Amino acid sequence: MAIRVLHVVQVMSRGGVETGLLNLLRHTDRAQCAMDICSLNGESGPRAEEVASLGGRAFGCALGRNPWSFGRRFAALLKEGRYDVVHSHVQHFSGYILRIAARQGVPIRIAHSRIALGREGDSLPRCLYHGLMRRWIERYATAGLAVSEAAAAELFGPHWQANPHYRVMHSGLDLAPFEREVAGESLRASLGIPASAKVVGLVGRLVPQKNPFFFLEVGQELLAREPSAWLLLVGDGPLRAELERRAQELGIAPRTTFSGERADVPDLLLGAMDLFCLPSLFEGLPRAAVEAQAAGLCCLLSDVITPEADAVPGAVEFLPLSAGPAPWAEAIRRLLREPRVPRERAFAALRAQGFDVESTIAETCRIYTGEWEAATQ
Repeated sequence: MAIRVLHVVQVMSRGGVETGLLNLLRHTDRAQCAMDICSLNGESGPRAEEVASLGGRAFGCALGRNPWSFGRRFAALLKEGRYDVVHSHVQHFSGYILRIAARQGVPIRIAHSRIALGREGDSLPRCLYHGLMRRWIERYATAGLAVSEAAAAELFGPHWQANPHYRVMHSGLDLAPFEREVAGESLRASLGIPASAKVVGLVGRLVPQKNPFFFLEVGQELLAREPSAWLLLVGDGPLRAELERRAQELGIAPRTTFSGERADVPDLLLGAMDLFCLPSLFEGLPRAAVEAQAAGLCCLLSDVITPEADAVPGAVEFLPLSAGPAPWAEAIRRLLREPRVPRERAFAALRAQGFDVESTIAETCRIYTGEWEAATQ
């Protein structure tokens, strides 16, 4: 009988977490492991059909304003689904999720940390909430995973390494889409980008975390110095309309493309972009930056991004946001003159560090079957 797994996410969109879960569904034997995805925003999400095509279910269980009412509904959901594993991807709220799962007798309970914020400015109520959730995670989680060391410290505390149930596990990429040849000229034409342009891309939800307004300010400096440069923002989000207005104000709208959400991100990285830029304010470990390296792109990242994002030697440069837009633009101009990293070398580096989906599946299955927990006893 297949192991039944429930993944808990905030929303089932086209973000890095959701893409990773779909890779897991795509490459896992359904006869051995059946996976469903529950979104706390109450909606099944735009990828529900894709989940269904892979043998899973995507559905919502709205958190709402009353956590106790949610707790009753979530407990009923677990009872109905008869899950063997609850794998929670909702940061500190995982403490409550796993507490409910433990009380429903779910044997394998996993808290997965994917972000590193830093907590110096938190209010007292927020600190108390995080402290309680951490205690519940320590008590009720049978395993704690994190995409980076900083993400582990964020959720499990500064001494997380002392607990044998906590570990870092990178999100594995399906490298197959990065092996194919892409008709870059026609792809660019479909986006309205000249074939000869030097395209600097950002991939991610258009939210404050990704710092997209700074990206546009860097773009203004870059376009003033580099006549062939072009900006491409891949993704959607609440800031999109304001960003489009800002591009108009900066005078860069004619050489800036907002593609919206795309299902063909590997193709865009391979055929439409010449450099990847991510000036995030915080990250756990940005999947898009690792995907860009799989495509052989040089990457310019803010220095608050975790060092594990430097996965392919020679492909990544970090720069502080405090340097301002002009130095970022100059760094981009310099990196645009660098050749792409050969994909064979990029793939070898990613596999060596466990960034491939095969490594992730092998480790995840060990946790789902209880083998890894037994080894930590």
